[in-house]
Amino acid sequence: MTFLRRYIFYLIAVAATLLLASCTLSHAENGDKLRAEELSSTLEGWRYRSSDSLYRLASAVDTMRGVGHECRAVARNGAAYSLFMQMDYRRAAELYSAVIKEADCEIEALVADVGMMLICYRTSANREFFDYRSSALQRVSRINEEEALLPEGERERFYAARVELAAVSLCYFANLGMTTEAEAAAEYLKRNIELVDSLSRRIYGRVLMNYRPEVPPLERV
Repeated sequence: MTFLRRYIFYLIAVAATLLLASCTLSHAENGDKLRAEELSSTLEGWRYRSSDSLYRLASAVDTMRGVGHECRAVARNGAAYSLFMQMDYRRAAELYSAVIKEADCEIEALVADVGMMLICYRTSANREFFDYRSSALQRVSRINEEEALLPEGERERFYAARVELAAVSLCYFANLGMTTEAEAAAEYLKRNIELVDSLSRRIYGRVLMNYRPEVPPLERV
């Protein structure tokens, strides 16, 4: 009975989230622009709860009419992350690549670059990892110049992207035994986790602060 209740509650929660997104998008079709920050916050809520629900919601947003380019990029990044968690790296890479190619928003292009770094890390594509990391660092540098002018919602998305950049860099360098680089990434992660509002992302970042490879780097590669 307990399991059944939990399952029913889960279905209701998913349905309510999808309904909220649908209603918001209906307003967008009538001329009210869907805000990227609102969509990002909604998807963030599902990021650590249910990969399947995150994908369904993000995909629904991506295919609906009346969605701006920035919101579509947010949705595609959300769907790509869900596919990454399901180890469907090919489809995840297709979505991230589309965002990098088509997005007008530098922050979402940064998120996609970091997403591709994760895929390269998992698939041992070392050269590509550094290519995407170089692109991500260049984007961070450009956005940093206008950080003080960013609205609160965009600033939160930017800080979250910097946390993810630091996290994947830390894991990658630690597993390759690149101690100096890993320590620099850990310090960067430490500075940025204090800036994000998301409690889940803060916990995630703090857990990684003490990350150490379980086996020697060469054995992992």
